Order: sequence, then structure tokens, then C-alpha cells
Amino acid sequence: MSDNKLERLFRAHANIKARLAVEARASKERCDPMKASLVVVETAMLQMLNDVGTDQLKVTGLGIVMPMEKIMPNCKDWEALYTYVTESGNFDLIARRLSSKHVKEYMDANGDTLPPGVAVHIERGVSVRRAPGAKT
Repeated sequence: MSDNKLERLFRAHANIKARLAVEARASKERCDPMKASLVVVETAMLQMLNDVGTDQLKVTGLGIVMPMEKIMPNCKDWEALYTYVTESGNFDLIARRLSSKHVKEYMDANGDTLPPGVAVHIERGVSVRRAPGAKT
């Protein structure tokens, strides 16, 4: 590939990344106040539900507001949880995902062999780094 074509691709990549960064900042600046306003409105609606002591309020033709609860678990003792999960088989309590970093470390330490039951899919892409002080 000619250096000229590669240079044009680098410049195009840098320009697109720069425009994306500008758009992301602008979008965040536009969206953050709306998100904050939404929290204020939803808090007022929840307060109305609490004040009236009901599980729903309805405005005909507009909609219904109902309280919602989210359970946000955290673990105070991972060892106790792990012991319980392995003894009970209740693995659904924890999220099942593999750490790509640790699988790679295992492969590096074991001649590219995988841990039992693990398969990998490798996607090839590019990583583009701008030279310090590079102009687009």
C-alpha cells in the first residue's frame, strides 16, 4: 500500500475521531440537563404517589405512573458467597462471564491451551494511535 494512501487513511481516521469527540461532548452537554430534569420530574411523581398512598396515578390520554423498585445487590463476603454457590449449585446468583484478560494470561502460561470448557473467538481489527502533536 502506498504511503500516500495510508497517510490519507490516517488523516481521515483522525478527522472522524475528532468530530466524534466534539459530537459526544456536545451531545453530553445537551443531554445532561435533560436527564437532570427527568430525575426532578420522576422524583416529583414518586412523591405524589407516596403522598396519595397509591400504587398508580393515571392521566387519561397521557399515561400511568407507577412506583418501581430495583434491587441493587452487593457482596460483603465473596468467600462466603462462593462457598454457598459451589455447595448449593446456585450459580444463577452470580453473572457468568469470562475474563478475557485472565483467559489470555492462562493461554500465555500454558502454550496457547485453553482452560477446560472454554473456547475463544479472535476478531482482528486495527488500533490507531496518533503520533504526539500530529495535525489532521
